[in-house]
Amino acid sequence: MADYKSIKGFKVQSLASDPTGPEGQVWYNTASAALKYNTLVTAWTTVNSMNTTRDELGGAGSATAAVVYGGAPGDGVFGNSTETYDGTSWSTAANLLNASAGVKGVGTSTAALRIGGYGGPTGSYQDWTEEWDGTSWTAGGALGGARGSCAVFGILTAAVASGGYSPGYTSQTEGYNGSTWSSETAYPTPFAAAGGAGTATAGIVMGGGPGSKTATNTYDGEAWTAGGSLTTGRSSGVASGATTPVAQYSGGATTVNVTVTEQYDGTSWAEVADMNTVRDEGATNISQGTQTATFFAGGHPPSPGTRTNATEEFAPGMSAKTVTVS
Repeated sequence: MADYKSIKGFKVQSLASDPTGPEGQVWYNTASAALKYNTLVTAWTTVNSMNTTRDELGGAGSATAAVVYGGAPGDGVFGNSTETYDGTSWSTAANLLNASAGVKGVGTSTAALRIGGYGGPTGSYQDWTEEWDGTSWTAGGALGGARGSCAVFGILTAAVASGGYSPGYTSQTEGYNGSTWSSETAYPTPFAAAGGAGTATAGIVMGGGPGSKTATNTYDGEAWTAGGSLTTGRSSGVASGATTPVAQYSGGATTVNVTVTEQYDGTSWAEVADMNTVRDEGATNISQGTQTATFFAGGHPPSPGTRTNATEEFAPGMSAKTVTVS
């Protein structure tokens, strides 16, 4: 203790319980008779739930300004509801023009795209694109191929959609310029239900099916390049990350639904804190998220035929660690 005082200029506090911060704080816990310190970690926290229970929905925005839309509130039921998130609570907003599930999204809370999906009277796959301005939806240019559950990344005026199910898996890749879609370099293999993050010229796709894949491929706007494999191969998780080297992939399904969260450093994936709720097919803030500020909303829990409106946030927090001497 005397050495600590000579270095820091004050004594170590004796406290009956662990304080919440700041990072680097040192104290002696009298209840556990242990010397402890605070360190910064990232973890999932359960927050306020969405108003509408559903899975297979799309999302865009940031951890404090987001929008989610579409999805399936029940078996064979296609939803058009839209909700906005301010980092604390969810609010109902204007409905999608076309109710559908298998929807994907990119952009911000005031400039977002809904891409593809399946719906309509027969539940068939669709080429729908809709644009969100923060208040209402308008029709955008149609996809070159009708499909759902594709991997997407970018923003409203520069987006990429790759793969998907139509039915049958596809490797088709298209780019959006804010008004029309055009054909781009096909993905290396046909797939669906993978995660996507990054920008139109620095994107990343991970996981997906058929099966539970570990594959990662990056995209520079012209060509696909193989990257490091996921630690846990899976499909139907949610991805976020504004840039390729710092992507995150959470939840999803192997032979069962999982809570696994992994982060990518541009070379390899490493598992970090698991989610609190086991599920897949939810929504996140996609390309506007970061490794330390993202969310997972809605999705499909393990029980057949069920959906959830649960929301979790992944954010920094303090963790009390015990000093060990060996």
